[in-house]
Amino acid sequence: MEHTLEDTQKVERLKNQLLGRVETLLKDDDEFLPFGLIQDAEGGFRLLSISDEDDEYTTEKAVKSLKAHIDSQVSNVKEVHSGGFCQDFLINDNDAIQLNLMSKKSEGWISVYLPYFIQEDRSIEYGQIIMGEPME
Repeated sequence: MEHTLEDTQKVERLKNQLLGRVETLLKDDDEFLPFGLIQDAEGGFRLLSISDEDDEYTTEKAVKSLKAHIDSQVSNVKEVHSGGFCQDFLINDNDAIQLNLMSKKSEGWISVYLPYFIQEDRSIEYGQIIMGEPME
C-alpha cells in the first residue's frame, strides 16, 4: 500500500501522543510501565495499559499482550488506522524509550529507541534516535 501525507501525519501524531505520555510519566515517577495507544481513522486515541498488580505480571508479558492486541486491531478493524506502544529500555546501561509503531499502510512494525536523561529540574534531555530492527 502506498503511504500518503495524511497517513504519515497520523503516525507522527501517534508518536507524539506516545512520547507526551511517556514524558509525563517520567517526570512523575522516573520510569513507566509498557502502554500503548490505538488511533482510529478520525485521529482519536484509545489508551491500552496492563496492570502490574497481577501476580504474574512481567514486562515481557505486557509487551507481548500490547503488541498482539495492536497488531490485531490495525490488521483487522477497519476503523483503526494505527497503533503503537512504548516501554522503558536500557541501551548500554543508559535509559531509553523503545517506541514501536504500526499502521495499516506500514510493512509491519517500526521500532526506534530514544535515549533520555532526567535532569535535576525534572526536565528531560533526549539523545539521538536509534533505529531498531523491524519487529516480527
